[in-house]
Amino acid sequence: MSEDGYLLLEILFNPRTLAQVENIRRELKDILEIITNKDIDRLKKYMAKIHKNIQ
Repeated sequence: MSEDGYLLLEILFNPRTLAQVENIRRELKDILEIITNKDIDRLKKYMAKIHKNIQ
């Protein structure tokens, strides 16, 4: 296995990775629901949350 492969393995098996992937999954589920329902109000709230996280 190459150095890159070992680095990826280290990242994926890090104890914190599973929780982070679960958070990503929840965020994507929310985005999919917003898109499916064409929910403008919820999209605005989501975008405000993202904007706040960036600052």
